[in-house]
Amino acid sequence: MEKYLFMKHLSGLLEKEDFLKKVFSLYLQAVAAFAVLSGFVGFIIGWREVMRLQTSGIIGGAIFQMLFVIAIYAVAHAFWIGSQRIRSLNDSEPLFTSIGCEMIRTFANAYASFAIIMAIAGGIFIWFAGPGIRNSNPLFRILNHYYPFSGLHGETFIQGLTFMVRGVAYAFLIFLGLYVISELLSAVARLSKGR
Repeated sequence: MEKYLFMKHLSGLLEKEDFLKKVFSLYLQAVAAFAVLSGFVGFIIGWREVMRLQTSGIIGGAIFQMLFVIAIYAVAHAFWIGSQRIRSLNDSEPLFTSIGCEMIRTFANAYASFAIIMAIAGGIFIWFAGPGIRNSNPLFRILNHYYPFSGLHGETFIQGLTFMVRGVAYAFLIFLGLYVISELLSAVARLSKGR
């Protein structure tokens, strides 16, 4: 009868550090694969929208799309690196705190990479396609959903430059905040262990 009751076996596995590291490592690899898949879908949809623009807009859209591919690669690579770091965590540190800190840093790296590249790509797109592209193009509606860049006014060059500067600034602030949280968790774990 006991062989049909899986909770005892599962509880035993959850107490093994190697098993937990493998699970969280696989989780980050799955997130990397999902990022690539969703990026591919976004790339296809993006081209459909870019081809509806005028010639200068198509040039800007093509640059945007190339940078989008680089951004998706950066995100996937950040998650892959994070998964490898989790597998090689030091057993002397508290496991869940170490895994949590590494995951926070991984998400910080992935977000900052994506946000910085897309801020630059969006600014270039605005320069080529004009400031009206922000309201008419689905690519920018998606970007504006994730980035607080709305409310920009002015000429095309100023809008594009402001989009870049704000995007990079927000990315660095979020990156810094997540790393500070990670460092605080590590410091608390070290202090509690010292007691």
